[in-house]
Amino acid sequence: MTTHTITLARHTAQVVGLMGVLVLGTWDSYGTEQLLLHHGPEWEGLAIDATFHNVPNDEGVTVLADTDGLVTVPPEACMRASKYATITIRGVQDGVQRISCNLPYMVLDHAQVPGANSTATPSENAQALTQMQDLRDGAVDAKNQAEAARDGAANSAADAKKSETNAGQSATAAKTAQSAAETAKAGAETAQKAAASSASSASTFASTATTQAAAAKSSATAAKASETAAEKSAQGAAASESAAKAAQTAAETAKANADTAASNAAAKATAAAKSAVAAKESETSAGQSATAAANSATAAAGSATAAAGDAKTASDAAAGAADAKAAAVAAQKDAAASKAAAANSAAAAKTSEDAAAKSAADADSTANSINNSMMQIAANKEAVSRLKEDTAALQKRQNVLVGSETGNPVSCDDAFAAPLCGLTVYGRSTQNGTPMPDAPVPIVSAGDGGTIAVTLSDGNGKMQTLTLPTPTGLPGIPVATSGNYTDQNGQQWICDEVDLERGVKVQRVYKIDVDGENSKFEQNGNYANLSTRGIPIASYVGGQRIYTISTFTSLPWYYNTKNGQFLYLIAADISGQINESCKKQLGKVYYALATPIETTLTPAEIAAYKALTTYAPDTVVQASDGAGVKLEYQRDVNIAVKKLEDAIASMTAT
Repeated sequence: MTTHTITLARHTAQVVGLMGVLVLGTWDSYGTEQLLLHHGPEWEGLAIDATFHNVPNDEGVTVLADTDGLVTVPPEACMRASKYATITIRGVQDGVQRISCNLPYMVLDHAQVPGANSTATPSENAQALTQMQDLRDGAVDAKNQAEAARDGAANSAADAKKSETNAGQSATAAKTAQSAAETAKAGAETAQKAAASSASSASTFASTATTQAAAAKSSATAAKASETAAEKSAQGAAASESAAKAAQTAAETAKANADTAASNAAAKATAAAKSAVAAKESETSAGQSATAAANSATAAAGSATAAAGDAKTASDAAAGAADAKAAAVAAQKDAAASKAAAANSAAAAKTSEDAAAKSAADADSTANSINNSMMQIAANKEAVSRLKEDTAALQKRQNVLVGSETGNPVSCDDAFAAPLCGLTVYGRSTQNGTPMPDAPVPIVSAGDGGTIAVTLSDGNGKMQTLTLPTPTGLPGIPVATSGNYTDQNGQQWICDEVDLERGVKVQRVYKIDVDGENSKFEQNGNYANLSTRGIPIASYVGGQRIYTISTFTSLPWYYNTKNGQFLYLIAADISGQINESCKKQLGKVYYALATPIETTLTPAEIAAYKALTTYAPDTVVQASDGAGVKLEYQRDVNIAVKKLEDAIASMTAT
């Protein structure tokens, strides 16, 4: 189950670590999400619950938080896909009630799946009774565990008394054994010293042999270097091929001799090292014998005998080390011979020196390649520098004072001259009259001409213009609630929008053409069903009724998801009349989508937006074709503070 941690501070509720909107899964999913409430001191001691509204103005469902602050998201919170769902947190206790601001959340959409919905969430009283029963059961369990712990403690006390008596008897026996062990320990220490002396001598011989082996290995390395030089010279100069081959042959012979000598020296050094290890083992064994002697008198006698045997082993190891020393001397002589052979190889390689000119040319080519790489690195550094500059510009805007104005036109008198913090253009659609089958009324949308022009000015002549391409217009449906834009007259709209700060066009309105033949109405009793099927899921007003406008009727529209995803009207004997009307004049239907469709703007559109700046202190923004505008701008702190001071002074004066 996914847990979303929410902090409560005074009247605010925020999701920890979330930058966007909280998402509680897909509609009709349940048992998969829960909230963990962490509250501040203002909420201390309050009984807390959370009320979920899946869509605006529904009845909502309330869930009590348990003693750990956990709230399971109820099935009713995700009954349908929604972008306007809210959670409200409440705390109540002894005449105090604290209610948080709404915390928005979303429920994602999906296609139809088989199966029934979940059962309803129990009432608040039922939830409270369940929590009380759980607390009572927990108290009973705690009591039983405490009684069991008490009985266990009593039994442990009795066992401890018995152990104390046995311990006294064991101490007497141990003291007797200790006396005998001390005698044996003295004999073992004598053997240990003898073994340590043998180990020291063997270690010295092994060190000498290792040094000689390293010298032999160095000779082999020098020979290998000579061989490599000879090979490169042979490849670079055909004229000195014979000399290079001779050098290579000599180098290979020297390498073979040196490798053999190094191998012999290493083998003999290994033998010496093994002898040293054997001596060290004798020393360790003697130490172990001394320790064992301290435990019991009987073991002490055995340890003394073992120590004597270990001393003899150390003597044998010393003899082996002497043999290893002699072998190392022989290895040293072999290494000297290898060194002489390597010197001969070096002389032969010198003969090929003239052929190295071609290698120098190759080096020049490599240098040119390195130069090209350096140029690429310089270009990369410049790109990183530009990225740092962009990052610095964003960081400067982190803590700016942002103002917002919505409508058309919009204006502000406290702007700071800076790039815009946000700009959104909203669509709308209007009709001049009431549409009927025998008197259709066209739908006119913002941007139907192919573009919308947005202008920024200072009100005194200075002006900037942004032209947005709108090949399909920016339609919008007037609604009483649930709109994504409210104009300057208070009218709400579900409409397409261009969010320039996010760099996307958001489609919220879907269009259908009705020609009366290929796309037409089919009468089925009191239902007139549109034949176009499989269209995107609509946003519901209530039941199956949806937000819609059309050119040929003002009747309410409905959306059916069970038999093919289509639109329909509830009216008898109307299909033929509408079809005939649409044959004469193409009919159009606009309806609101349940899930908006986002399309990324072009780089040119985004660049044109980023080039816009506000005028200080007065900026006026206006869009053509009646489109709506939302301006977010950087406020001048000095002007904002002055306005606040004037407002405070005005209140004080009254």
